[in-house]
Amino acid sequence: MPEKGWKVKKFKKINVMTNTLFVNLCKYTPGKDIDPEENFITEALVYMIKYSLDNGTDLSKRFINLLGANINDLELSSCLISSQTSFKTKRGDIARPDITIEFPDKYILVEVKVNAQINMYSIEDNSETSTINQLEKYSDIKVEKEKYIVLLSKNFVTDLKGCNKSLSWQKVYEILKIYRSEDKIEAFLIEQFKKLMEVRQMVVGKVGYEFENGVRALVNLMGQLNKVIAEIKIGSYKSQSASYCLGFHLLKNNKEAVGWIGIYYDHPERIAFELYNEKLKQFVVDKGLKENFTMAINNYYDYFYFEQKRYYCLTTEEQVEEIKSWARKTYELIKEFF
Repeated sequence: MPEKGWKVKKFKKINVMTNTLFVNLCKYTPGKDIDPEENFITEALVYMIKYSLDNGTDLSKRFINLLGANINDLELSSCLISSQTSFKTKRGDIARPDITIEFPDKYILVEVKVNAQINMYSIEDNSETSTINQLEKYSDIKVEKEKYIVLLSKNFVTDLKGCNKSLSWQKVYEILKIYRSEDKIEAFLIEQFKKLMEVRQMVVGKVGYEFENGVRALVNLMGQLNKVIAEIKIGSYKSQSASYCLGFHLLKNNKEAVGWIGIYYDHPERIAFELYNEKLKQFVVDKGLKENFTMAINNYYDYFYFEQKRYYCLTTEEQVEEIKSWARKTYELIKEFF
């Protein structure tokens, strides 16, 4: 039950300007510690759930219960959902959960991850330095209400300190897939968000007949990149593969990895030339080269977009030349460092 004197209508006041999806998205630009994609997806999710709350549909209740709250209709009528709400912690710094769902007696704090890793923070206790993760920092938020902390990510995570529940995007997708809305606007929002999750590979998708040719095409692309790196004489390099990418590490003095060129699976529309070594990034700053790169998640990037270059319409030789021209131009900017 709500606390004595609690006014439910306080939670139902809506600021029309800040409850507009596109206004909220304008807050985010690429930066050192900002991944705009995750912020965009968070705002889209919050907007969809807010719409459900404001219009009395069942989706918001299903979503919040999926987080582990097990709320009733009375509690639902008194909740408020927001993004990037600032809280003070017991240590005196600021914590900003991606999603905050507030009830009269508790907070549900949600950390949203798509591709980025959990952030770690250094803290000092009694002259000793240690590290805590983002969710532990949320546990340290200074509020009188109960806190329930959820990690929403691609994969289910176990034994993560500070986390009350780990939830996968797949579970969110499944409730959206079976949910049937009679509200046309809500139905449209749900369909668009499902497509977003599918395109960004946040959920398990169907494998079609294009798979076999896709694998062959990827192998061909790696062959082209290998040829390009060798011909523009970047130096020594080694192939690298992971669950999220495929490409080549670029080495300085035949041993120190300083950059990378390849494909991130969540962005198959482009090749990435990535500079991640701290000394190389400082070289870019000192030489005034920052404007030639895109900064994202603390690294510098240059991209080759296939469609912009009409890559798929070219012969093999022409494709290699297009990639070579782009890679050489980028490499010439940082060649002195090697």
